Amino acid sequence: MLSKEKLASTIVSVLREKGVNQFGLDIRPAQPLPSTVLPEIAAELGGQMGRSVADLRFEATPDIATTLVAELDKNPAIDAVSDLKLTYNPQTKRVAVQMSLEKWGVVNRTVRGGA
Repeated sequence: MLSKEKLASTIVSVLREKGVNQFGLDIRPAQPLPSTVLPEIAAELGGQMGRSVADLRFEATPDIATTLVAELDKNPAIDAVSDLKLTYNPQTKRVAVQMSLEKWGVVNRTVRGGA
């Protein structure tokens, strides 16, 4: 089962451990993946495979920025980094980071009633 809260709390924890307290974080609702992705496992768990995507933005020194990218990438609560953009600002000597982080899991099927 996908948990937006667990994904968000993992990201916030990693950022705060390195002293980054100002950041933007938007988590998109879980979206089902094609039914061909691990159908047997998902069916056993009563749903279908899906993913939540967190869009993260922050600024830090180059060392902290690259450390955070590496720590988020290797964190077991995050399954993939699907997008990454680093922009160095020579005036401030800081790096602006924009990245998308994914968590995959089972999305429960909902039964919708009709009239």
